[in-house]
Amino acid sequence: MTFTISIVITVFFSLSLFTIACTSIGNQTLRPPSRLCPALIVIAAFSARLICAYMYKGFSFDMSCFNAWASRLYAHSFSDFYSPNMCTDYPPGYLYILYILGAIKNGMSEMNAYVLLKMPAMISDIFLGILFFDISRKSKHFSSHDSLIIMSMYLFNPMIITDSALWGQIDSIYCGMIVLMIYLISQKRLIPAYFTFAACVLIKPQSFFFTPVLIFGIIEQVFLDKFSVRKLIINLVCGICAIGMIVLLMVPFGLKTTVDQYIATLGSSTQFSQNAFNLWAAIGKNYVAVTPAADKLNYVILAAIVALSAYTFFNIENKSRYYISGFILAIMTYMISMKMHERYGFAAVPLILAAYISYPKKSALICYGAVSAGMFVNCAWILKVGSQNLLSVVHSTFIRVVSSINSIFTLCTAAFVIYEYCMPNHKVPKTSTADS
Repeated sequence: MTFTISIVITVFFSLSLFTIACTSIGNQTLRPPSRLCPALIVIAAFSARLICAYMYKGFSFDMSCFNAWASRLYAHSFSDFYSPNMCTDYPPGYLYILYILGAIKNGMSEMNAYVLLKMPAMISDIFLGILFFDISRKSKHFSSHDSLIIMSMYLFNPMIITDSALWGQIDSIYCGMIVLMIYLISQKRLIPAYFTFAACVLIKPQSFFFTPVLIFGIIEQVFLDKFSVRKLIINLVCGICAIGMIVLLMVPFGLKTTVDQYIATLGSSTQFSQNAFNLWAAIGKNYVAVTPAADKLNYVILAAIVALSAYTFFNIENKSRYYISGFILAIMTYMISMKMHERYGFAAVPLILAAYISYPKKSALICYGAVSAGMFVNCAWILKVGSQNLLSVVHSTFIRVVSSINSIFTLCTAAFVIYEYCMPNHKVPKTSTADS
């Protein structure tokens, strides 16, 4: 019952804010009543997360793992963490955070400990909402009133709240860093982007999905924009240093052991779809083992996604190309490639909103709503049945029907966004000013 109440609350907030956004962004007659509005929104958003975090303990398997890992890290040395006797399938980046949480939660009740374990992701939610507010507030496209709506649209998005405050997962952390990395690239700050990406890789292996965006940025800013040997050497050295940071933070856990863990984690998915409501689930392939021929086809699909991302990047004439390129990598990989879990498309949500902030087109706002809704239904359903025998429902008619609907709406809105942003000589709505 508490889970259902939490879901109803978040959906109500989301639908209300999305309706307000679609009708009032760009309305210059509206003004925020006070400079305290951003702070009040942040307090309300964080309070909503705390309430949800206390109402629902989270996805039992994931929360049990985080709880056990935090205690193990605090009680033993890092070199003893990875063990064949227990599930330890996370890279070292987040383990350092869990070590700190393990020290703090020592002696806490189980419920308080679980809320504490959700805290980093909830804080990351708030950070990304504030980042969106700050970027949009500085943009020529939006008024202060618009920026408040945009921040609220993210902070009260039921998908975001469900993942961090209800489920207890940390997708918000690595996705927030991915958005930050792409923002840094768009601002021509490649060097800090290298280290941000390195931190992402240390937290979640799925960060590798976004390597092409970094490569596109390097091609554009190092080789195509006033190439010089000095600039190449500086970027090369800094890139090596970022890799060195990854290696250095792996060492306490055992370098070879950690590398083996990365390889094992990346190769752990063997089904066409593992509860992802995508094209493969729509045709009844949820929890069906990938055949050798299909595995080869998957590489072709991934190559095609990267090619589409590259084509889009080099054909969009404004800074939204960085975010649109990342969005394509996130949503297309989730929707049409194999071996996807239910949360692997999470990054598409903040990235399409960032694209809208960078260059406002209503199609991006509609796509933000469609992708958020699809991801929310996917994660909320898995979270709802998680306490039951999940394997008994993985081939249900419900999954096929909802996956079909989600695939159609998501891919159609994504295709419309790509078309609009790639159109030559397209114009921003009259209420906005063109991006430089």
